[in-house]
Amino acid sequence: MGITLNLSSDKLDDEDLQALTRELCQQINNNTEVQAELSTQEEPDAKGSKVVIGLLVLKLAIDMDHLALASFIIILEEYERRGIRISLKKENGEFYTLSELKEIVKKGEWQKLIQFSITT
Repeated sequence: MGITLNLSSDKLDDEDLQALTRELCQQINNNTEVQAELSTQEEPDAKGSKVVIGLLVLKLAIDMDHLALASFIIILEEYERRGIRISLKKENGEFYTLSELKEIVKKGEWQKLIQFSITT
């Protein structure tokens, strides 16, 4: 699955949170080198799958540079200022808050973040 980005808010209902998730997905895809898509989950006993509320799946290119990640972080900061809690989770279960992500990028260690979400 790669890296998932989770949005949550105590002030928004599921419908508003999902609308914000779709908006963020478009912002990321239109303004950064990161690829984002709404996360879906297979429905047992149903045809197809359903969208998971407040969850995006991210793909980062191995050759992504520091500036490309910076533009991604700037977009996430905008949503955090709007009262949305943001966290990232790798396939291995490691969680990162936005503050921790910024610190990783600042230290130049961002490649450890993408080791499970490499695209070609």
